[in-house]
Amino acid sequence: MAEKEDKKKEPSNLEKTLLRGDFQQIVASNLGQNFEKYGSFERDIAEPAYQQTMQSEEITKLRNSIHNQQKAEYKSRGVFGDPGYLSDPQMSNHIMTQIDEEMSLASLGELYSVIKKVAPSLDFKIPEQLKGLSQQKLLQSAIEKKALTEKGLDPKKLSEDEQNAFALYQTLSNTYKEANVLNLLNAGVYGQANQVGNAIWEKYNPKPKEEAPKK
Repeated sequence: MAEKEDKKKEPSNLEKTLLRGDFQQIVASNLGQNFEKYGSFERDIAEPAYQQTMQSEEITKLRNSIHNQQKAEYKSRGVFGDPGYLSDPQMSNHIMTQIDEEMSLASLGELYSVIKKVAPSLDFKIPEQLKGLSQQKLLQSAIEKKALTEKGLDPKKLSEDEQNAFALYQTLSNTYKEANVLNLLNAGVYGQANQVGNAIWEKYNPKPKEEAPKK
């Protein structure tokens, strides 16, 4: 077997973006702080997760990289001054915009296969006629058909395939975001339960004291 065949397939940009752990945490911890939707218990889990992720090494590296890129842009255009580092909300917006952009470029078939890794309970199939459609292609078609209005998308001007594809994209996009929130909340719930349970267990099963080293 050739060497190339032995190597694992390189993840796509979609996989690298949507399956990146800190990006998933950013999505979940932002949306999870919606008190009206999730309540105070969920917010209490999301808030510390947000702060922890924002202070993580990976996000710090990304923030520094963006800052250096902006500095280079300023210099190339002759702009005086320093652009400053992105705030936490700006970082969240940058990451969530990148996620949306990758989703828009992906075909429905690829998008479904990647999101199913985050939401394994998804249990439907994408029709063959729709698998190759991307949101970008759908939007271009909608523009050409003048289906985009001030009030939004006019489905009457779209084909049945396009209407169904748009519906699937919206469903998958929402599912990705909601699944990340649920994964974060589940981890928080289990983490709290384990903390209490282990503390009680150790009361009945104390760890042996370490003996002082002999002189």
